[in-house]
Amino acid sequence: MKHLLFFLFTILAIGCAHPKLANPTPLNAFASSEPPAELAKEIVKTDSEIEKPETTPDNEAKTPISEHPTILIEMNEQVNLWVDRFTKRNPEVFVRLMEKGRPYRTMIEETLISHGVPKEFFYLALIESGYSNKAVSGANAVGIWQFICGTAQRYNLKCNRSVDERRHPIKSTRAAAKYLRDLYNVFGSWRLAMAAYNAGEHRILGAIMRGKTRDFWTLAEKGFLPRETMHYVPKFLAAVIVGSNPEKYGLTIANGAIAPLASRFDESALKGRGRYAVRKKFPTIHVVRRNDNLSSLSKQYRVPIANLKRWNGLKNSRIRYGARLRVRAPARASKTVYRVKRGDTLTAISERFDVSIQKLKNWNGLETGVIYRGQKLVVNKGA
Repeated sequence: MKHLLFFLFTILAIGCAHPKLANPTPLNAFASSEPPAELAKEIVKTDSEIEKPETTPDNEAKTPISEHPTILIEMNEQVNLWVDRFTKRNPEVFVRLMEKGRPYRTMIEETLISHGVPKEFFYLALIESGYSNKAVSGANAVGIWQFICGTAQRYNLKCNRSVDERRHPIKSTRAAAKYLRDLYNVFGSWRLAMAAYNAGEHRILGAIMRGKTRDFWTLAEKGFLPRETMHYVPKFLAAVIVGSNPEKYGLTIANGAIAPLASRFDESALKGRGRYAVRKKFPTIHVVRRNDNLSSLSKQYRVPIANLKRWNGLKNSRIRYGARLRVRAPARASKTVYRVKRGDTLTAISERFDVSIQKLKNWNGLETGVIYRGQKLVVNKGA
C-alpha cells in the first residue's frame, strides 16, 4: 500500500521557523492549522530517501478503517522503566487514575473502535490528563484529550468564551479519535501518530526527514525527537501493559458496575450562551418545600410552568407544602425508528441521535457495525 509520507521542504522550513517551536511544550500544542490530510497532499519528496523497516513502520500492519485496528505492544528498556514507575514507585497514583477513568472506559473504547483506532488508546487519556476534563496544561491544552483551541476547532469542537467543548468527554473523544486516525493515515504508524499528537505534525515530519526513517525507536535513539516525546510512547505502552494485567504487578483496580457517565459530568464546564444540551438526570417527583413555588421549580428543573401545571393537573399556580409534584415528563411509550440512507454509518447515526453505538447494536440485534440502505433502526427505545 502506498504511504502518504512524501516530505515537503517548505513545510519543514516554515515549521522550524515558527517561534513556538523553540521550546518543547507538552501535548499537541504544535498541531498545524491544517488537517493532517491537507499536509499529506502538499508533501512532495519521495519515499525513496526514507529507510523502510522490514515490514511497515513499527512492525504494524496498515489497518483499513473498516477493520478492527491493533497496535503492537512490546517490552524494552524504555517501556520497563515506566512499568517500574507505575508499579513500584507510584502504584497508588496509577490505581487512582485508573479508577478515575472507569466511567469513561466503555464510551472511549467504543468511540475509538468505531473510528478505526485501537481501543488501547483509552490509556492515552490517562497519560494526557489522568481522565480529568478540568485538566489544563502550560500550553493551554484543555480536557481529557488536552486539545488546544486551534486543533479543537479543526475537529468541530466549540472553543470560545461561552462554550468549551474540549471539556465535553464524549465530543472531545470523538474529535481525538478522528485526529489520531488522520495522523495514522499520514504517518502510517500508530507510534508516530502518538508522537505527532504529543509534539505536533511538523516536528515529526522534520524528525523523519533528518533521521531518514519512520521507525519511532530509531528516531528516539538518534535524538531526533523532543525529549518528552521520546518518553511519551514508552509511557503509553507501559500503561497499556500494567492496566491490562494489574494483578501481575500486585495492583488491585476495582471493576464492575459504575455510575453512568452522564450523571458524573461537570455541568459547569459547558455553561454558556444559547442552547446547549447537558446530560443531567433530574428526579421525576419533587416534594414541595416551604419556600417552593412554580416559578422556582421551573428554573430548578428547566421546564416551563405550563408543563408543570399540565403534568400535575393544576388549574392555578398554588402548590401545597408537602405535595408531590411531577417535574419530568412521563416516559413516552413509543420508540423512534430511523431508515438508513445512502452514506449512513452507525457512527454517524449514533452522533446524530446522541446515543451510543453499543445501544444501537443492542436495540437492533446487530453483531457488527454493518448497516444497509433502507434498513430500519431503532434509535430511541422509548419507555
